[in-house]
Amino acid sequence: MDNLLILRGINTGTAHRIPMANLRDWLRAAGFARVQTVGNTGNGVFTSDTPLTADTDRVANLLATHVDFDQPFGLMAGPDFLHELAQAPDWWTDAAPGQHMLLFKLTTYALNQDTWLTHQLTANDRVAITPHLIFWTVTAPDFRHSGYGQLTGTPFYHQTSTRSYRTAQRLQRLLVQRGQSTCYTK
Repeated sequence: MDNLLILRGINTGTAHRIPMANLRDWLRAAGFARVQTVGNTGNGVFTSDTPLTADTDRVANLLATHVDFDQPFGLMAGPDFLHELAQAPDWWTDAAPGQHMLLFKLTTYALNQDTWLTHQLTANDRVAITPHLIFWTVTAPDFRHSGYGQLTGTPFYHQTSTRSYRTAQRLQRLLVQRGQSTCYTK
């Protein structure tokens, strides 16, 4: 089965750099097959025949071995990602006004963050929460006028990783191209 790997906060400046060629090599050395990364983004897909919990442990161990900084990550089964992405609300689309983002709940995500989040929203935020994903649209022209713009430094911020609408669609296409048995649609 294909798994989707999401690394948080890498390759955005001089600190926390992970070359994607290295990540691919590490994943292959850990026993994963059909390893692909997407640009320099910290998004990757690999095939595994072991349970997701075992894969999560393997990824955590390889990051602890090869990276000299704390590296949070998320790991989802490809079919789960496609299924949850198909649950996107109608307002979360490239054609609708606003800035559309997809937040991945990382392996460190505490379930009480779902409730915390709902109390942080403003009239400029639209949010839909699934077990592994958070669909978010900011309707204000400036993030400072949204709940999303106030997240930096919070535990929620450190337990999620944000991808743009376009990147989410790119990850969906990649998984479908790799031969997922089901492409879920709305």
